[in-house]
Amino acid sequence: MRILSVITGAALVLGLSATAQAKDMDGKWGFGGSFQSANLNQAPATTIDGIYWMGDLGLEGRLGFGLNAPDGGDTAVGFTGGLSLIYNFAKFDTVNVGIGLDVDGQLYSSGAEGADADIGISFGIPLRGEYFFSDNFAANASVGLGVDIVTDPSVIAFGTRSAGAFGSFGFIWYMN
Repeated sequence: MRILSVITGAALVLGLSATAQAKDMDGKWGFGGSFQSANLNQAPATTIDGIYWMGDLGLEGRLGFGLNAPDGGDTAVGFTGGLSLIYNFAKFDTVNVGIGLDVDGQLYSSGAEGADADIGISFGIPLRGEYFFSDNFAANASVGLGVDIVTDPSVIAFGTRSAGAFGSFGFIWYMN
């Protein structure tokens, strides 16, 4: 979390040259990172994200890693990967607002030497906002509804989430 905060702060300083107008994203692509809240009731994930826009429709991919080390408890280590399809339905002066479909896969292990492992898949419908600090830099946040399904038959979690219980936030640096 501390590393993501430093990276986000540095990206903000680089991107704050001027506030940009929300605009047509057709043909734009970018890379960034995000912090996803916990999946499978385990570890939150920090992800590396890539996105490509075709008009108002965006395709986002992400790969990430999570670590949860509670005091006196088993350490959970997780890997996640996913895809999102995002449709921007509203554009304001500096903000684009969209809705999407998320699919994420997770592999989490906990206990001594990974004795307990959970494999799962998450589906979500996030509401996503993207704020443009400049023509090339934007911050985003999302929250929505979703379901997590894991190999442990006692765990099927429903709730508010976008790749987790409390949503996600991140940044994108657009290359063109």
